Amino acid sequence: AVGAPFTWSPKVSFIARFMTIYATVIAVTKDLPDVEGDKAYQIDTFATRVGVKRIAQGATFCLFANYVQAIMTGLLAQAG
Repeated sequence: AVGAPFTWSPKVSFIARFMTIYATVIAVTKDLPDVEGDKAYQIDTFATRVGVKRIAQGATFCLFANYVQAIMTGLLAQAG
C-alpha cells in the first residue's frame, strides 16, 4: 500500500513467534473447563479426545518453552 518492501526485523519476528505460540495455547485450552459437558452431550473436541491432563501438561510445556525462548532471545540478542 505504501510501496515499502516488507522485511522480517528481529523485533517483528520475536513478537510474531511469541504471540502465535501464546494464542495457540489459549485456543487449545479454552475448552478445558467444559470437557464434562462436551462428553455428556457427545461433542467431539480436542480435549475429549486427548484428555484434560495431557492437554494441560502440553500447554504448560509450550508456555514454559515460549518464555524460555523469550528470555534466551533477550540474553543472546545483539544490542540495538
